[in-house]
Amino acid sequence: MWNSLTIRPIDLTGKTVPADLDDTRFNTELMKSRFRSLIDFVFTKIDYQLLTSLQIGNEIDGYDTSNEHPEFWSDYGEFLFDIRTYVDSLYPGLKVGFTVTLLGVTSGEHSTSGVFEALSDAVHVVGVTYYPQNDDFTVMDPNVVDTHFEAITSKFPDKTIYLQEVGYQTSSGCNSSERKQAQFICNVFHAWDTYKDNIKLVEFVRLNDVSHSQAKELAGPYGIGDNKFIEYLRTLGLRTSDGNGIDKEGFTVLKEHANLRGWVNN
Repeated sequence: MWNSLTIRPIDLTGKTVPADLDDTRFNTELMKSRFRSLIDFVFTKIDYQLLTSLQIGNEIDGYDTSNEHPEFWSDYGEFLFDIRTYVDSLYPGLKVGFTVTLLGVTSGEHSTSGVFEALSDAVHVVGVTYYPQNDDFTVMDPNVVDTHFEAITSKFPDKTIYLQEVGYQTSSGCNSSERKQAQFICNVFHAWDTYKDNIKLVEFVRLNDVSHSQAKELAGPYGIGDNKFIEYLRTLGLRTSDGNGIDKEGFTVLKEHANLRGWVNN
């Protein structure tokens, strides 16, 4: 079983470092050395050779830099390069990356600034989370997939891309359905066939839906109480959550496409 490991010193939800490092710049030796020590500890507990990658930072385009040094992104690039160099020397073969959102690539604040293209030079892979939805958490048409894959690969034409999270909620409250999710998954596989030379990994989120109370808990760190957001989180699964769970149409389609490509045998 291969897995991706994400450690999030920065995230859409904030800066997640020990309290004594809250005001420490990422380009300092202190921040770098502490993170190296963290990596060393983690790899006493798991076999790094079973990882597809180590992602440093999740959905970093959403990170609020207002309280950071004006050169924050340059600092973070230096930090990433240091960690990549360290990993290359002690954990050969392990790929290091960072993860941004689809919005960060296509239309976010830094989508045209060159920030993420510059950061990509410091790492082996670029991760992207892919949830095609509108600002109000209603889903986009499933047919947008090919356009989005083209945009992502055009942004990083010479880089290996991992779609760290791919999801499409089924809640009617988000203007969706099981049928739409199934069509989305079908379109993802076809688009992946086209862009397979750039996109080397796709991870669907998640196997089972969660309960309403679990969705509210997941929403907590984001500070968003909108019901559509809750429904988005609740219904991302490929199977339902009640009892033992029931396959949705999308899970059947996923297995069919994986079988067609010889990836599973059941």
